[in-house]
Amino acid sequence: MGIENWFNFRSEKQRQQDREDYLNLIFPYGEKQKEKITLLLKELFPERKAEMRMFHYLSVRQLLSEHQDEDIEKILKKTIRTLKKTMNRKEYDDIYSYLALALADIKIDEKLVYPDFKEIIEKAEELKKITQ
Repeated sequence: MGIENWFNFRSEKQRQQDREDYLNLIFPYGEKQKEKITLLLKELFPERKAEMRMFHYLSVRQLLSEHQDEDIEKILKKTIRTLKKTMNRKEYDDIYSYLALALADIKIDEKLVYPDFKEIIEKAEELKKITQ
């Protein structure tokens, strides 16, 4: 038992339920949706580690869930601020692609028909222009 567990008073069952609730919020269509996102992330960022791709994606997706009523410029600024804390400078342009994918994911339905790689990149370029 590590120090991180010393002050965690939630049972393992409660922590597992928290993880499931979070995954249901981010991936309401389950494992198939998560698999599609994982494949798109791999295609968008083949040189990045899988864990970091998903970490950055989940950060953006959660921000969108929390602030979806705000306009795209405000969301974009919050996303940039948040991700810059966990990215090195050469990855900053990736922020727009993460956001473009997350925006597509929020609008997805049970058919799980995502835009292709090229469309995501085009949307990322549009988002980049908003901040310049």
